[in-house]
Amino acid sequence: MLGAPFRAVGHAFVQTFKRSRTFAIVSVVLVLVCAVGLVDTGLSWGKVHQGVSVGTVDLSGKTITEAENAIRATYEERLDDHQMFVFANEETANSLVSTDGIIEGEELSEQLSYEEAQQNKQLWVATGPSVRAELPAAELARQAMAVGREDGGFFTRAALLFGGRSIEVRGDYGEEELESLAHDIDTAIGEPRVDFDIAIEDGVATVTEGHSGAMIDRAALRDKLDEILLRSESATGSFVARAEYAPLRIEREQAQVTCDAVNGMLQIPVSFTHEGGTVEVDGAQLGEWISTEVKEVNGTYRLLPLIDEEVAQPALISLMNQSGAANTKTANGGDLAITFQKFKDEVMVVTQSEILLPLLNEALAQLDGQLLGPFRTDSGSAAPATLDPIPIDTYRYSGSLSFDEACDYGVIGRIASYTTNYTSTSATKNRNHNIHLAADLLNDSICTADGGTWSFNDTTGDCNEEAGFLAAGAIREGKYIDEAGGGICQVATTMFNAVYESGFPVLKRAPHSLYMASYEAGRDAAVNYPNLDLVWQNDSASDVIVRTSYTDTSVTVALYGVDPGYTVKTSTGEWQEGKKFRVIVEVDDTKETGWHKTDTVGTDGREITVVRTVYDREGNRLREATFNSTYNPIDKIVIAGPDTEIEVEEGREKVTRKHVKEDDEDE
Repeated sequence: MLGAPFRAVGHAFVQTFKRSRTFAIVSVVLVLVCAVGLVDTGLSWGKVHQGVSVGTVDLSGKTITEAENAIRATYEERLDDHQMFVFANEETANSLVSTDGIIEGEELSEQLSYEEAQQNKQLWVATGPSVRAELPAAELARQAMAVGREDGGFFTRAALLFGGRSIEVRGDYGEEELESLAHDIDTAIGEPRVDFDIAIEDGVATVTEGHSGAMIDRAALRDKLDEILLRSESATGSFVARAEYAPLRIEREQAQVTCDAVNGMLQIPVSFTHEGGTVEVDGAQLGEWISTEVKEVNGTYRLLPLIDEEVAQPALISLMNQSGAANTKTANGGDLAITFQKFKDEVMVVTQSEILLPLLNEALAQLDGQLLGPFRTDSGSAAPATLDPIPIDTYRYSGSLSFDEACDYGVIGRIASYTTNYTSTSATKNRNHNIHLAADLLNDSICTADGGTWSFNDTTGDCNEEAGFLAAGAIREGKYIDEAGGGICQVATTMFNAVYESGFPVLKRAPHSLYMASYEAGRDAAVNYPNLDLVWQNDSASDVIVRTSYTDTSVTVALYGVDPGYTVKTSTGEWQEGKKFRVIVEVDDTKETGWHKTDTVGTDGREITVVRTVYDREGNRLREATFNSTYNPIDKIVIAGPDTEIEVEEGREKVTRKHVKEDDEDE
């Protein structure tokens, strides 16, 4: 009778004992974890907790400075040394190692126009410098230090003792450089998306057409850059680009909403007050100051208007001058004259007398906020019905200003600017190096006031090997060859066109002997030290400074100073046919029948005339210059195996001869 109760009591005792033992074990474990955690906390005071790493770098027990240095020591050099190859397709990727077809295509790309080369492009090379990559070592070290402090505290630190935590290393990339690379790829393998947008002409905004596209995913491109330039121990890596469907971010209806809002804004009277009086800005002028940007707001893309200060500032300066203001006048009302002086790496602008400096940036920011700001809010509010006059503060100043200060105050501005494009491939590395080096030599060169002259050759000197220039494609005696300095004519052409647009007199300019399809018709410029030169003259009352910049695929030349207000009109004649190119077939006995490759792209000879007429600020005709350009034909050269049939169009001469190898030429 008593057996059952005794058994129940015994069972309860056993269960209690087991629970007690389990509790004891758990308690012991918790105590040990706490103890270890407390010890770790003590040891890691002011240091990265145990088990935390960035990439492959163990940062346990390091101070934030030590962690940053350790990250830099492992990864910073990779950004300088590693290369990423992007292929247009699998076929290109598979054939690169076994054939020279891709390199051949890249070499020929420099004989095509930029647009043609882009369409034929199959390979891109990205390096840390080409995408302006930087290692955010300080931020990564800060993230490592935050583990166990800002994300769970004690329990996170305890977990670190068993599992650890690894933060992926990443790079920061230049937005313009990354977008340029991505757009380059899109153009070749897909179709860049074009959002619906607005255009403003004569004070009226209208919607411009858009379409979806096929584009490489930008986030995926960043991931690949991180993977190959940073995370891989190999110095090179590659992947095949994929163009994915890129839907419109801005539909027609969204663009129409922005268009209607801007048209309403253009009806609002805008005025500025300053020491010299009042400036009225009409809708047509205001419309030229407004640009747009696509921005993601709360998960939705919007087309937002904004004041483009780079356009608005010189226009506002001109309006102020017309109303009797003084930022291009002295404080006494005379014409402003400035000189540029260089001190090491800094350019200073020296005024010849006391001037009035307007605070334009503040005034334009106020205009942007009051007129466009309400629409850019989440609610997309309408602009106010009226705007109070916006004050432009001024103050008297004499002496020197930095280049940026002088631009901000409107003392100087960009008189003219021009950009040309080029391809960036492994085959054009030397050429692009030369372009960049020549641009650097021109940067901050000065053409003095009142008749001073500027010479390309005097500024760069001899662009030879001693000066750091590499062998690259150039034109010599009607043929494409490799020689030191190949590519500098692109910089000369860019310079010529900036001067052309400025209206300054051009004293010397020579066209290339062969037509370059990448440039505007009849507006190229060839240089060859010391005889063939580009020379222009500054006939204004102030110095003019040359500012150059470049990306991986473009070079820009801009002229800065006190704008003389010249207006340029161009008349371009019709192309006149010249001599037709021949097809030269060079037979290479070492190749098999049927094999052939194009060594030089053929181009017919041609002639063209460009007339530039320059007018002053009041509309008076100042000067007229005629630029004649005569281009010789470029024979198409095809290297082929024996008995290989090369088709030639009717009426074109074909010449067959033995292929002379480089070894034979050396002999």
